[in-house]
Amino acid sequence: MESRSYNDFDEFAEDVSSFDGRILLNHPSKPKWTISHIDLGEVHIQVGLLGSGNIVEGTSWDGYLVYLPLTGACRKILNGSEIDMHSLLLFEPGSDICLSSAFEHSWCSIFVPTDVWTRVSNPLILSLGGEKGACRVTRPNRQLAMQGRSLVRDIQFAAATCLQFESTPAATIAAERAMKFVSRVVGEKPIGEPHRGGRPRISRKEIFYRCKELLDEQEGKHVAVSDLTKIARVSERTLETAFKEYLGEVPRRYLQLRHLKQIRCALRASKVDERTVTEILADHGEYEFGRFAGRYHSQYGELPSQTLNSRLNIMLSQRASA
Repeated sequence: MESRSYNDFDEFAEDVSSFDGRILLNHPSKPKWTISHIDLGEVHIQVGLLGSGNIVEGTSWDGYLVYLPLTGACRKILNGSEIDMHSLLLFEPGSDICLSSAFEHSWCSIFVPTDVWTRVSNPLILSLGGEKGACRVTRPNRQLAMQGRSLVRDIQFAAATCLQFESTPAATIAAERAMKFVSRVVGEKPIGEPHRGGRPRISRKEIFYRCKELLDEQEGKHVAVSDLTKIARVSERTLETAFKEYLGEVPRRYLQLRHLKQIRCALRASKVDERTVTEILADHGEYEFGRFAGRYHSQYGELPSQTLNSRLNIMLSQRASA
């Protein structure tokens, strides 16, 4: 078992596996994030502890992934469906993911690659048909959810206690039990779409993905809420309602999180002797440098200049060790 703790959220996010995409930091409260990886042959287990909320956007890997919340106090929304503490999340192969958590929380997951899934005589079930699957939230099942958490915790304890655990016959048995558990989750019925009066003619999912398509096309450029209302062809009030229901955040907050992430990436990728902080901020549409520095510090616990200088420190350290 490999376990690592991070004081830097981006380093933690890069270590989360089983999907391709991005993770945005949201409502940081404790500057500490932990991820544990357990490899049971071809079955992979993760356990994460986050001192913050986050927004996960992307596409799941080629396999079946079951996600279980370990804490119930933090509100979580998957593709517009609010998650009960005793619901389970199933990500089918290649499914689109939009998972948001409001505050600090913990979770665990079990991933079974498609080739392993079919090899053990499980039929490949894609609820959308074709080559792309879907994300599903099961109806609350307290007993099954508790079984899943107990299974993961027992495996995690064994891996932490026995350093050679992942190469022992016990790991093979644990993998079989994990796959059996995933099979049970696949057979669970998903929750239905919640009934809401006065639903817009365009679904909140369609509104969100129209906006996301524009944002991806305009990556690194300034996008305003008014731009989103135009591309989604809805009013600002409808846009805000759709975002709050689908993502748990209003559009302005979501845009701010993406913007902060983009600037942080630019600061980390820049050479300190070639570009200044103000130049980088100006390139990203920022001119109130002092106010932005305050927002940035609240989000990441450091100033933009410190992020840029950390790049220089890494370069100097590499040169010294060469």
